[in-house]
Amino acid sequence: LWYGPTHIVRILMTHHPIIFTGDSVRAILDGRKTMTRRLLSPTWAVFGSAGREFWNHCDLEGAHYDPGGSIFGNGGSYLHVAGHTEPRCARCREMGWNETVHRLYPRYNPGDLLWIREMWAEAPENEGRASIRLHPAILYRANPIFDGMSPGDLWKWRNPMFMPRWASRVTLQVIATRIERLSAITEADAIAEGAPKQKEDHVPWHSHRMGFELTWNSLHRKPGTRWENNPWVMVVGFERVET
Repeated sequence: LWYGPTHIVRILMTHHPIIFTGDSVRAILDGRKTMTRRLLSPTWAVFGSAGREFWNHCDLEGAHYDPGGSIFGNGGSYLHVAGHTEPRCARCREMGWNETVHRLYPRYNPGDLLWIREMWAEAPENEGRASIRLHPAILYRANPIFDGMSPGDLWKWRNPMFMPRWASRVTLQVIATRIERLSAITEADAIAEGAPKQKEDHVPWHSHRMGFELTWNSLHRKPGTRWENNPWVMVVGFERVET
């Protein structure tokens, strides 16, 4: 179930950094990518009732979007998680937690702005002057001109994690969120993810969904995070905005 920004008046928009690969940045700039999936975990979201332990036994199948709550702190929107893998959860009863209602506050909410972090470099003549924002000359690895080129004496590529806000060239606005299993992605969603077409196993056709699967596994190598593990993900729909 999607929940869009038109359903709630946002007084304050929260700004978040978000890392994308070079291929994803290109797809966003080309208008081919309007959606992203991020692993749902206790470190990616905040559980309002039972904390990390609740994550270990909650039943996300019963989750739905609830626009209630304060507009301050959590953006006025959160995921409402109802039910457990067992009809009556012994652990919740032991801890005195509500057995039917727990709340999951996602990191991103409709209306929030996401500024993209990507692989970048700063030209030597501007290096060290970032603090005064004198039109720094920023190089972006995703630009096709750098394909096949290695950093020379004039620049060095930097980790996206260390890109400051002033160096970011693309800002997105969240328009909708939902949670689902990774394998629930449809062909239409795979296209919205900007995934390329790839041949599916044991069938004579190509699909964007298979392309998404291969791309996902190339980026997620830790146990429990791969396609075959079918983890829970937060689906974030967005649109590019001018800044």
